[in-house]
Amino acid sequence: MESTPEFTNEFFKPILENHFRQMIHISNVKVEDMTNSALNFCSKLRRITVAYHFEKKQENHEIALVAKCLPDNEFMAQFVTDMGMFDCEIETYSTVIPKLLMLNYREKFAPSVYYTSREPKPIIILEDLSSLNYRVLDKRVGLDLEHSLLAVEKLAYYHAATAALHMLDSSILPKFHHSPFRRTDRLHDIMSASYEEVVNVCRNWPELGDYVEKLNRAKPHILLNIYDLQNLKVNFSVLNRGDFWTANILFSYGPDGNLTNVAFVDVQHSTFTSPCFDLHFFLATSLMEEIKCEKVSIVNRYFETFVMNLRKLRVKIVPTRAEFDEDFRIMGYCGFAASIYGLPFMKASRTEGASPENFLADGSKDSFRHHCFNNEVYLKELFHFLPFYNSLGLFDVRD
Repeated sequence: MESTPEFTNEFFKPILENHFRQMIHISNVKVEDMTNSALNFCSKLRRITVAYHFEKKQENHEIALVAKCLPDNEFMAQFVTDMGMFDCEIETYSTVIPKLLMLNYREKFAPSVYYTSREPKPIIILEDLSSLNYRVLDKRVGLDLEHSLLAVEKLAYYHAATAALHMLDSSILPKFHHSPFRRTDRLHDIMSASYEEVVNVCRNWPELGDYVEKLNRAKPHILLNIYDLQNLKVNFSVLNRGDFWTANILFSYGPDGNLTNVAFVDVQHSTFTSPCFDLHFFLATSLMEEIKCEKVSIVNRYFETFVMNLRKLRVKIVPTRAEFDEDFRIMGYCGFAASIYGLPFMKASRTEGASPENFLADGSKDSFRHHCFNNEVYLKELFHFLPFYNSLGLFDVRD
């Protein structure tokens, strides 16, 4: 199924004229595939360079863009449609982010949006942040402490800005009420298979044997809370990005190589709930092994920056630390879901057979699914996250 429109001069001319507010002439459009099939299951990405000049001036210019379209894979295109990912992302880019950019206190946190359309097939065209020297770091390695702290500081600003928007107009954000873990048939199939793989790994490692009974007993309770995350009662809500991990976080550096800024992409899972949703997703998916012991420091930095930005933006209601900590425990289900559902794909080094269909179809020892849960990188994650979520009480189920 072909999901990409023809990227011609005629296609981009009205888009760029609307952006620049003047007539232009386009001399060339260069299109490159930038989709990594092992990572970009949910979209088809194209890097586009447009050469142009303004009608009243002959000086040549180039602009770098990224086009995001439905994946060609029919299984994933249907999954993306069922989850409403493009509808959510288009609504966020066209409705929410422009309003955030009108606040008195604002920071750059996302690429500029050039074009969105739902018909005939959904498409989003964004500024290419790599042209501004932003780059993504290695997803399998994760982020060090410096990068992690900068990421959560900017996340805290984004969350606070959405809280300020909600204070000004309470009708906008509650529309984003679907979490990336809400139940669909396809998601349930993958989540259930992943849960069983984690239990199987625990059976094979004596050090994890105590978790087998805990996980089996808690499975219905845990899955119910994962699927209902957006409806769990929390003390304070913001618009979460919903997919806040290394691949969607880009960093920029100065001439001396020092870290200078961070920006985010991908808002196809925007969800109005506790900010601890994004925080848990990040902690579960994006930290270097060496800094997992720094989770408390990262959470503390996030909370301090979040409160500071709420006050700068004059948000009237500010959560207490006790309220925040209560929400952090509740949103632990998000982190656990990311750890068993997303993290295995993120940490897999094998690309052969790397598709959701193959993941579901084959669980043999030679399969992609077996590799996802039994490779060395994921096993190290497993040994860390099971005690962490156990300490939050996720596995405690009373009869």
